[in-house]
Amino acid sequence: MAKSAALYEVLGEVAKTGGSSTATSATDLPGLLPAGQVFVCPEESLFYSQAVEKLVLSRPDCPASLVEFGAGDGSPIISALLKVPPVAGRAIHAYEISPASAQLAAASAARVGLGDTYLVHNSCFWEDNDIMMPGLWGGRDGAGLTRELLLAGFDTAMLLISAYSNPVLTLQHARDQGYAVEDFLCAPLPFGTYSSEPRVRQWITEMKERGEAFYSRRGVYMLAAVLFKKQKPGAPDQADLTDELLRVLTVL
Repeated sequence: MAKSAALYEVLGEVAKTGGSSTATSATDLPGLLPAGQVFVCPEESLFYSQAVEKLVLSRPDCPASLVEFGAGDGSPIISALLKVPPVAGRAIHAYEISPASAQLAAASAARVGLGDTYLVHNSCFWEDNDIMMPGLWGGRDGAGLTRELLLAGFDTAMLLISAYSNPVLTLQHARDQGYAVEDFLCAPLPFGTYSSEPRVRQWITEMKERGEAFYSRRGVYMLAAVLFKKQKPGAPDQADLTDELLRVLTVL
């Protein structure tokens, strides 16, 4: 595992407070998708796809074997793969716990001839699969899954980090695990329907008061796609853009 790159679409990062997601049916439980529902967030998916293309697939050191956490409907990776030259032996193993999403992602990949490249597994990435874990739950501050993923042992990981999901603690955690920020992309996004609900917005407001969330008075926050690389002991110091990224994520 340690020599593979990791592509993580951390839906819990944005969806724990909603992002700009839409859904096919309603639920009273925060972060929980009803059975048969497919997560849809056009703005985040487009940004994620562009980040995968630029920060991962287009790099000359991109490994042939990749792992994705949370495939959703598969459209971001499929779109990115269609924009880059094909690579012999490339395989992206995507893990998705929603049967409806996994089925849609696999069918979409097969339809455009990527069924042997984008391999969707309807199973949990973690060996100790907790079947009670909500599909879009990112923990108390929305970054719990992100911090867990940084403990998974990958040399390289591309993660989505939201400015209102405790980015300071998350980036400090990454440093503590020996990761440097090699590159990143950022985009401003508006709060979505779920994150604008009174009880959710109140929680985000309290996080902001504690210095755990950053956004403008008009409900705009920064979303970053971050390429992390493990710093190898004894190797020459590599560039680390963590401080620059922190300034961008906390600017609003």
